[in-house]
Amino acid sequence: MTSLGFTTTFSSDFDFSSYAALDYSSYTSIFIAWTANSSLIVSQSANLNNWVFSGGSLFLESPNFDDAQLAAMPGGVGLSQSGGGGDDVVVTTPGIYTAGLTDADFSAWSNSYHNTFNATGSLTTILSNTSSNALALAGSFGSGSVVFSQLDPSYHIQNGSGPTGPTSSKGLFIQAGLLAAYSEDAPELSTSGAPLGLAIALLPLLAFSSRRKPQPV
Repeated sequence: MTSLGFTTTFSSDFDFSSYAALDYSSYTSIFIAWTANSSLIVSQSANLNNWVFSGGSLFLESPNFDDAQLAAMPGGVGLSQSGGGGDDVVVTTPGIYTAGLTDADFSAWSNSYHNTFNATGSLTTILSNTSSNALALAGSFGSGSVVFSQLDPSYHIQNGSGPTGPTSSKGLFIQAGLLAAYSEDAPELSTSGAPLGLAIALLPLLAFSSRRKPQPV
């Protein structure tokens, strides 16, 4: 992502003392990999909700989250998922979140996805499989945006079948999600009530955050 113009900060589950006081307001985007400790992420759900509502872009690889944990995430109310992986991916809603990529670009990663969504809440399905099961969801939350993905581009950007690296379909999918809050074309997600409490600290994530000026879309 650095080669695409992002300033990135890496954090892991083992860096609690270093990253517990990380200031959310310094970042425009946060990416949470499927290998992150979901319990630690959920413990910061109020901060994440407030940050996204205020304009942040969150990309969450969700296979490691249970339904209750998904519901605690920004825009996650009403989501449920079940196991079942595969390589057959269909672009259901072309647009900013899929970055002009095709079915073939998302398929045949050597296990492209690991679960499917049974319920999609108020989010838009952007990727599905050939059985019409939702694989990736996206939408707006307050002034920000969210992507929930059963695909794990954080792994396949380096491993598996097909092109790898930041300019591969895996890298471009991540980039699109991280910049989504800056596009007027982002599908809206209805929200109610005020944003949750003020962000104070961030538990460590096996993920990266990014800072980048909004780009034209």
